[in-house]
Amino acid sequence: MRLETTSDCARLDAKDLLEFYKVNPETGLDNSEIRLRTNLYGLNILESKPEESLFVKFFKGVFMNPMVLLLLGSSVISILVGNYDDAFSITLAILIVSTVGFVQEYRSEQTLKALSELVPHFCTVLRDSNQTTINVTNLVPGDIVSFMTGDRIPADIRLITSSHLEIDESNLTGESESRYKTSQDYTPSLNSANDSSFSEQQNIAFMGTLVRNGAGSGVVCFTGSKTEFGRIHSMLQEIEEPRTPLQNSMDTLGAQLSMVSFAVIAVIMLVGLIQGLGWMNMFTISVSLAVAAIPEGLSIVVTVTLAVGVFKMAKRKAICKKLPSVETLGSTSVICVDKTGTLTLNKMEVQYLYTITDGLISLSPDNISQASSSWSYNQLLKSGNLCNNAKIDDKNELIGQATDIAMLNAALRVRGVDERERYNRISEIPFNSEVKKMSTTYPSFVEQEYYQSISSSLNPGSLNQTVLYVKGALEHIIDSCTTHYSHLGRISTLDDSLRQEVLAQAENLSHRGLRVVATALGVDEHNLSFIGFEVMKDPPRPDVDITISRLIKAGVRIVMITGDSEDTALAIASSVGIPSASGSSSCMNGNQLEKISDAELAQVIGGISVFARSTPKHKVKIVRALQSIGEVVGMMGDGGKAKNKIPLLSF
Repeated sequence: MRLETTSDCARLDAKDLLEFYKVNPETGLDNSEIRLRTNLYGLNILESKPEESLFVKFFKGVFMNPMVLLLLGSSVISILVGNYDDAFSITLAILIVSTVGFVQEYRSEQTLKALSELVPHFCTVLRDSNQTTINVTNLVPGDIVSFMTGDRIPADIRLITSSHLEIDESNLTGESESRYKTSQDYTPSLNSANDSSFSEQQNIAFMGTLVRNGAGSGVVCFTGSKTEFGRIHSMLQEIEEPRTPLQNSMDTLGAQLSMVSFAVIAVIMLVGLIQGLGWMNMFTISVSLAVAAIPEGLSIVVTVTLAVGVFKMAKRKAICKKLPSVETLGSTSVICVDKTGTLTLNKMEVQYLYTITDGLISLSPDNISQASSSWSYNQLLKSGNLCNNAKIDDKNELIGQATDIAMLNAALRVRGVDERERYNRISEIPFNSEVKKMSTTYPSFVEQEYYQSISSSLNPGSLNQTVLYVKGALEHIIDSCTTHYSHLGRISTLDDSLRQEVLAQAENLSHRGLRVVATALGVDEHNLSFIGFEVMKDPPRPDVDITISRLIKAGVRIVMITGDSEDTALAIASSVGIPSASGSSSCMNGNQLEKISDAELAQVIGGISVFARSTPKHKVKIVRALQSIGEVVGMMGDGGKAKNKIPLLSF
């Protein structure tokens, strides 16, 4: 049996996978086995091209630049013909150009390297029956790793235990919603376009992703370049670094000056020989004229100008790795923008509240007092608060799953209190991706009015002095509801007309890219009372629409690339002012990108401004298509998710 991808590991039963890696989940690997596997698999690092020495970098900067080579040739010829002053000035120009460029690029590289080493990465691993903390670079396939909220996943791991585990995979997929993970076996969908789809592998924790909630443990399947992130990183190594527009222009100028110089030498030599002058004398004169025609100061001016640009960028906290990148930035004709964390805050916020009694209300600052005075809105926020696992940490910051954080924050804004501090939770049924809901149980006195109302209609023998709070996808919640909690504890029938009214309202909001989370309560999960729903989204960053407007006025086209759904992508694009983002014809999804060739994409990409359900591989394809039609492409994304843009960095 061979395991080549995480999809292969996901399909295996956990017991079979542990047998494959010859590891006991109760004791972990022993030291001798760790040494053996380290020699076999190597360190858990991403392999890059061998770093060049400073000497090689410096001289590559000299001999890979046609303009500098032309100046170098002129200097040699000047020495040969005795023009030592010219030779000295040209050599000085070469040294200035090469040194300034080398020093600036070296400083930028060192800064980037220092940034990457700011935070050492460690993980908790079971070895020789002991839990220990090690550097992630020392992990090997077969290690038993455990993790909890706030941890980064150190390798591709097949889960063997999980508890309320939610992982943010936005750095791989671009999707803002965390994914629920389970140790259960994985069965691929028949409709899956790709059998290694990240979204379907619910029992795999991928390297570099972030644990938002819960805890888990698992066996390491792949490390280093064999991980999914490592495969993405490998794309970077296969991409040749292109010449920038300025470098191409300088190359062209150097070639033209060379041809003109040789032509001048030939013409003057020919005229002199026709007139009977000595060929050595004429050669000296023609070479001197040709050297004089070469603008040795041009390279100095260009290099110093670019260096000044780099310094100015650095003052604005932007690092330019290569000097010509400054000019390329000014030549950019298309900017591909990531949605989550770039156009948006990467932070879910409740935008609206809806109850059957009071309808839909915007949760803007102006409406906080109105919401706080409404019994039904208070009940909705209370239920979202009690059926919630978000926490407030020592720094007074909310941590947990994005939806829970949004609902807790809304409750605190309107009600000013965390209800969980007042009541003790009896039990919890965690979120299940199949039924798409979670529930918590509290003593019946938490909802005294409701409990008294419902008790009269139920068999006393079925009551157990507890009340159940449920939240989740509206269609799953409302199917379990027979009544709705209307006002001051009154229970009213949820008839078909009311049910359709609620669903229609939610569908309208969903088409606007908003997420609907419903809540209900009851004493029986199959006989609930509907409360309402909270409507949330990842809001645009302040003034991002102004920035996009300025870029468009400057002649720069904006293309949004995201892992989110088409509805969400189009809604965000429209709200921030990306042109032509008003219909599905301007949007292409990942499945369509898989089926279309590079040439076909290049033909239609001019009319597409939004790409949804995109992976890192798709982003490379999009950028290549734009470049093939002559565009100078830039990529913009937040640093926390740079991993899903790594293949683009060489463009």
